[in-house]
Amino acid sequence: MLAIRQVSSLESDPDFENERHFEPGEDVLKRVWHGLTYDFKRWKRRYKEARYDAFRRRNPIAHMKHAVLDNELFPFRTEVLIIGGGLTGSSTAYWIKQRFRDEDFKVTVVENNDKFAESSTMLSCGGITQQFCVPEHIEMSMFTTEFLRHAGEHLRILDNDPPDIHFLPMGYMHLACTPEDAERMRNNWKLQV
Repeated sequence: MLAIRQVSSLESDPDFENERHFEPGEDVLKRVWHGLTYDFKRWKRRYKEARYDAFRRRNPIAHMKHAVLDNELFPFRTEVLIIGGGLTGSSTAYWIKQRFRDEDFKVTVVENNDKFAESSTMLSCGGITQQFCVPEHIEMSMFTTEFLRHAGEHLRILDNDPPDIHFLPMGYMHLACTPEDAERMRNNWKLQV
């Protein structure tokens, strides 16, 4: 219900800039008039935003956002919509785009920037472990570790320097309290290597 309400509010948003008012072949003067008034409103809004932009950057908490999204950058049509741009959402978007290299295949990630600093991606300690007893989980952890070791090359854009994600592999130490736990850990270790 929440998603339906948000979509309907998006469609009724008067600032939404991807809407199309006229079909080809209609009254040319009305279309020109609409385009000019539309451009004037957009210039006015951009001027107002640019005027207060410096003060808003210095005091981000003092000013609530007027609109939830940037109307000019939000796509009108997308094949895949991912809600949440944390580790899971960003990874999902990356691998979908790797799978479908077509430029017309659009993947959109929606993230609430106000809450990103409080998200689990930012607050977690970032531990990766292969200490599982299910083979699929072990393979996923090994793949993730290998990807992060070479993430700079995977995420490099054209001829730019590769980004440094500050990946620092470290180990875990597990202690067994009973001989049964020690045997179980030994069996899991054999499965993991």
